[in-house]
Amino acid sequence: MSVQPSLLDQPAPHILRRAFLPVAEHRAILDWSLAHRACFAPSLVDSAQLRANIRSSLTARLPEQAWVEAFRRRVLDAVPALASDLGMAPFAPETVQLSLIAYNDGDFYRPHVDTETSPARKSDRVLSAVYYFHTEPKAYSGGELRLHAFNPASNRSADIAPEQNALLAFASFARHEVRPVACPSGRFEDSRFAINCWVRRALPAQ
Repeated sequence: MSVQPSLLDQPAPHILRRAFLPVAEHRAILDWSLAHRACFAPSLVDSAQLRANIRSSLTARLPEQAWVEAFRRRVLDAVPALASDLGMAPFAPETVQLSLIAYNDGDFYRPHVDTETSPARKSDRVLSAVYYFHTEPKAYSGGELRLHAFNPASNRSADIAPEQNALLAFASFARHEVRPVACPSGRFEDSRFAINCWVRRALPAQ
């Protein structure tokens, strides 16, 4: 008799919401990104270290503009349904932390989790999401987000390809990585663009 593998041995669950933004809001994000190449710098690990063997990409801080707040609100509004579909216990989100990323030829991010352990933190990352966008026609390949099993002894994983104007959500403690991107032109505008979203929950009062 065969033994069914534990859920912990399966790739971490995920939810993909296609056509996440109205066309005008999607276009505003793409236009700003293409017009502000100078705002992008090499991505850091743990917000402080440049480690090219672990992470290779460019990161930009999003401006305090109406379209950014509209995007944050759409993510917040989607949280209850996303958490429910992922089988997560309901929680009250405090805020959504955002980071704009561009992956070009050869870029990647090795396996990691999004949760934080600093004793100085005032909130926890609970739900992670990635919003994908790019120019048309698409000029890169690869860049799948690979979700690993919760059990570190399991070798099971699932690769989810980035899709235009789609939001991919999963638990922040799920181990994941960005597979290498191939962008033959090497042009910034041909990059695999994404907004990383971390939905945070306030820590219980001490």
